[in-house]
Amino acid sequence: MPPRRPASRGGRSCTASRPATPCPTGSSSGPASPPTRTAKPGSVRAMEPPTACRTLADYRARHGRSRTDPDLQAMHAVVPIIATWDDHEVCNGWWSGGADEHDPASDGSWADRVAAAKQAYFEWLPVRRAMPGSTQRRLSFGTLVDLTMLDLRSFRSRQVAATDTAGLDDRARTLTGRDQMAWLKDGLARGTATWNLIGSSVMAAPWLLPGARPGAPATVNPDQWDGYRAEQSELFTHLRDHDKRNTVFLTGDLHSSWAGEVPAPGGGAPLASQFVMTSITSTPFGTLYPGGAGAQIVTAILELNPPLQWGESEANGCGVLDVTAARVQMDWYKVADRTRPDSTVTHLKSFAVDGATKRMVPVTTPV
Repeated sequence: MPPRRPASRGGRSCTASRPATPCPTGSSSGPASPPTRTAKPGSVRAMEPPTACRTLADYRARHGRSRTDPDLQAMHAVVPIIATWDDHEVCNGWWSGGADEHDPASDGSWADRVAAAKQAYFEWLPVRRAMPGSTQRRLSFGTLVDLTMLDLRSFRSRQVAATDTAGLDDRARTLTGRDQMAWLKDGLARGTATWNLIGSSVMAAPWLLPGARPGAPATVNPDQWDGYRAEQSELFTHLRDHDKRNTVFLTGDLHSSWAGEVPAPGGGAPLASQFVMTSITSTPFGTLYPGGAGAQIVTAILELNPPLQWGESEANGCGVLDVTAARVQMDWYKVADRTRPDSTVTHLKSFAVDGATKRMVPVTTPV
């Protein structure tokens, strides 16, 4: 059974690149009364506004509500935030031309909604923009790291069904937009830093999922790079041809944690590494299943994807990424109770990419 994705986010998502602002989905205006979202049991806070965001005032209120959290205020006060968006900053599952849960008859102009969401986002999370209206940019940290932040919503083609093999492989469809892909490839080819880190709001590494029924064929999540296989192959081939095995993808989105390597097209040594961080307060997908079924799904996913070395789907938490010339290490930390500001936080798992071999190895001790 493929993992369920929580319908809305009741808190923040922690990744190496993305503090997410939750936006419940569905229509928010029109002849009928707007659907109201109230805090579910175990949620950290109620939504504000309690209906789906669609206007500038709505999106401003949503960002502001999240930032009433004193811990988030403290984080903003002491460290810079290098952020990028995914879908819930605008509307669930959005692409360049719309979203399945946006109805122009009740929600108004899609262009106006996106413009409002982006304006509020940039007001609350200032971005040194390389492209107007986008979070794509590149930051260099001396000779150690080139950090590339991707915008994987503004330019993407509409998602297709996981069963639409022709659509998944269609070279005319794009996740990045052709200009952003050219910019990404050029930066990778020219880069001379010890490490290339790529902030990708959706998982880049292949992630086959078990079918919905026993014996059913494996499937994919068409919202991530697996749903745009021609561009996924194009990028992976570029990494292989330019020997950029010093590339590490950093991702959130999946309400779960993963560590693994990115296989090269056609076989051979892995061409990159992938770290996925779970959410701080949003519901982990494994907890949506009773009786330990979430852990069983993780086991099935790992069996389908040998390059993945570890997965976990029931913990909230955060991560610390530490980069030296010798290695890139990710330490996962588990929050015992997401509803308690004084909750204990314990070390969950650590993996590192070795600078000499560019292979991922488990690590016992966090940084």
